[in-house]
Amino acid sequence: MLKRRRISTHPSTSFALRYASPASHHLSGDPLFVIIRNFDEPAYGYIDGPKVLNEFLRFVELDVMTRKVDGVLLVSTRNDGTIEHCRGRAPGGPMPSYPALYRLELERTLDLSHHPAFQTSAGFTEDEIEDLDRALEAGIGNGSRSKSTRISSPPVMHRVKNGYTWGALFADSNWFTAQKTWTGSWRQGNGDDPSKWLQTLNTDDEDTAVYCARDLMELLREKYGFPLTCERWFES
Repeated sequence: MLKRRRISTHPSTSFALRYASPASHHLSGDPLFVIIRNFDEPAYGYIDGPKVLNEFLRFVELDVMTRKVDGVLLVSTRNDGTIEHCRGRAPGGPMPSYPALYRLELERTLDLSHHPAFQTSAGFTEDEIEDLDRALEAGIGNGSRSKSTRISSPPVMHRVKNGYTWGALFADSNWFTAQKTWTGSWRQGNGDDPSKWLQTLNTDDEDTAVYCARDLMELLREKYGFPLTCERWFES
């Protein structure tokens, strides 16, 4: 059984992960899949941040390739320079060509940011926005607002379509072409090129735009009178 373990994302504890995780893995005997949230935080605000980050991630990558760790997922909420320009992109349009703000020197790690199968993994699609709006309308109406106000409130999707936020298409139909292949001794250590296991994933939604979750939550808060429970809502 795969056990989920919560790991602090503070830079100091993240860097300690390379030493702690293999030991706990061998002691328990359970498969260990590590999720590092905000993994690229050290790359921002530190003079030598990208260098230190790459040194640490190379150790993590080596642990996976030598099977000390069963797998690692690196997650970030920052725009590295390649994401923001996907907003407003038309279906079938070319991928924006913008360099990343820093270079990750991970030669044997797959970047899933633009894999077609993960297009709808972040944000909300139009269908999801409409479903959520209908569910809230049926469940709580417009909070403490009057009946006349509730009736006149347009669907949230109207605000979205009128330019409150832009849909984004992150999927790159040429994703597989851009991936490196595994060769030499690394092929023996890994078994084969792992990108092939992603070729059978469903990519039917690669042209389905998604909308920023933060923008949508603010629209729902305005319509249904949700309280602003976090002072950093607009800062994040």
